[in-house]
Amino acid sequence: MRENTEWMETVEDGENALVGADYEKIMDAILNFEGAKVKGNVFGNGNACVNVLKVLMTIF
Repeated sequence: MRENTEWMETVEDGENALVGADYEKIMDAILNFEGAKVKGNVFGNGNACVNVLKVLMTIF
């Protein structure tokens, strides 16, 4: 029950809602929850360091 977040991706994807402590907003978010719009992980597959390393190896 927050009014802001560092993770806007989850809000934009429908996984989270920013409602604060407002009862009406909380109830509305619960009753109208539809779930994530994007299937899978919006933050990638966990291989970022491997991908960065591959790029660096082509440069150096």
